Amino acid sequence: MIILLGILVGAVAGLVVSLFRILITLGFSLNEYIFAQAHRYLFLWFLIIPLYFLIGYILIKLTKRDANIKGSGIPQVEAQLIDAININWISVLLRKFVGGILAISSGLMLGREGPSIQLGAAIGQGLSETRKMSKSETKILISAGAAAGLSAAFNAPIAAILFVVEEMHHNFSSSVWISAFISALTADFVSMEFFGLKPILHFENIEPLPLNQYLYLIIVGVVMGLLAISYQKNTLFLPKLFKKISLANHLDIFLPLLLIIPSVYFFPKFVGGGNQLILNLYQTKLPFFLIIMLFLFRYIYSMISYGSGLPGGIFLPILTLGAIIGYLSYKILFALNLVNDQETGVFIVIGMAAYFGSISMAPLTSIILVTEMVGNLEHIMPLGLTTLVAYLVVDSLGGKPIYESMMINLLKKDQNNKQVREIYDLPVTVSSAVIDKKISEISWPQDCLIVLIIRNSINIPVNGSTKILSNDHLICLINQNYLKDLKDVLN
Repeated sequence: MIILLGILVGAVAGLVVSLFRILITLGFSLNEYIFAQAHRYLFLWFLIIPLYFLIGYILIKLTKRDANIKGSGIPQVEAQLIDAININWISVLLRKFVGGILAISSGLMLGREGPSIQLGAAIGQGLSETRKMSKSETKILISAGAAAGLSAAFNAPIAAILFVVEEMHHNFSSSVWISAFISALTADFVSMEFFGLKPILHFENIEPLPLNQYLYLIIVGVVMGLLAISYQKNTLFLPKLFKKISLANHLDIFLPLLLIIPSVYFFPKFVGGGNQLILNLYQTKLPFFLIIMLFLFRYIYSMISYGSGLPGGIFLPILTLGAIIGYLSYKILFALNLVNDQETGVFIVIGMAAYFGSISMAPLTSIILVTEMVGNLEHIMPLGLTTLVAYLVVDSLGGKPIYESMMINLLKKDQNNKQVREIYDLPVTVSSAVIDKKISEISWPQDCLIVLIIRNSINIPVNGSTKILSNDHLICLINQNYLKDLKDVLN
């Protein structure tokens, strides 16, 4: 049965996400055409400005009706899998679909992959609920749908499976990975019927990196790691900043929409999710100064886009920033006569994998994802080395998986009673009364949610049957008023 359901989820998710991709591409192409004509016909500004205000108005209405469509969507799916939030799958499916198309096709630096994952998860949830399946079976289908969504978004089925296992579940469950595998392959097959067999970021004639240049990759990896920890901290801080300066009735959504208008007008090739920009980096020779300005431009603007809560992902924008850093690294090494002019593509590919792998703290997923997107297996060794170094730098500096951190921030505010809850890291001492007890056997205080258990530096997802062991660290979401009660339970 799980095989048939996995195929069904994958097929539906593949169709929905493929349509999502097509409409985004058409919307962005239409947008580019209108702005190109505006260089010749000034009266078109009487169409462009009202159009962007209309898009903003629709997005405000959509996000007010269902706050769970805001942002990437991946943190919401992860929260679902630990029973932290309840999702109306029909609402998310419809509103995220429309909102994602409007936000991404308008030129904002948002990716389609997060929304695609959430759309797939909603389809899996919908199938489960219509069949009145158990909670554990529902989670399996949500995971399968998430894998199908990512697979259809990037035509990367293996990376989609790894993402679900490595990022969402943090453990290897046979029922999860089998259903995710089936769904991802099915969704990829459906997607290829629309977009063909060519990899999404296919580079022609990338030269392998000579072994005597691997030493430089360690330096590149260190730089990637430092920039990745900066991205993590800034991205997690931005929603707090937007909250402080927030305008009434979600009007802050207009900020990125209005700022993007001159960018689309003057620099149409530099905006959007970034997949075409990555290919352009490989095909064109950009001056050093322009590369730095391009990085700063996209770095700052992707932060603004995400911080406003617009429905769109950071997956592809991170890959684009990584590609720019990789290209910048190549330019520096080339100027020092340490690499040749045939190695541009290698450093772009390395940059994508290392930057995303260290920010997400999912290096294996990143390596496979970029390999599938590029369609070339020759560069796994340099990808692996640079990504590992970048990951170790982020880990040594206290970095956390970006999507997990976003999920924790998402859960800080109870959506039902609007009471603010805080995240606490509480250790389980050797004398604690909860040792060897299951989560369901313990009388937890009011408004208390055990989000994760950290055991020997490994994140353990929790459910009612999860046992608590000595020296565990409980990541708890609780109202401060009940913190003392929680500590009494753990003593």
